Amino acid sequence: MPEIPLTEETLTVAALSEAELLARIFPRLEMAGTYSSATLLGPGDDAAIIAAPDGRTVISIDTQVQDQDFRLQWPNGYRTTGFDVGWKAAAQNLSDINAMGGVATSLVVSLTLPPTPLSAGWRTWPTA
Repeated sequence: MPEIPLTEETLTVAALSEAELLARIFPRLEMAGTYSSATLLGPGDDAAIIAAPDGRTVISIDTQVQDQDFRLQWPNGYRTTGFDVGWKAAAQNLSDINAMGGVATSLVVSLTLPPTPLSAGWRTWPTA
């Protein structure tokens, strides 16, 4: 059987190590300007150091679940992108922090992927 060349369309997330996956995500965080002055160190190996000037911290990690919170493809044919899911996850968690009277300075990210192969090209980000 001939070997299929690896492209964004054929490369799966499962084929990437954790470090390789993070190497694809972290530059986009910098590009989006998501690091705030509250981020003292990080992101690192599963952690970051965030300043809490008054000592109080509100943390929210409301994970998005496929077919419960989003669909990969909607009945109208729209294919959900990684950006779409990330945007919804951020909005949902920021809303939870706001509901507790907090002011968000940073976001915590949790990534749970389906057991079926997911194209590494699924993560579509605006370039402008």
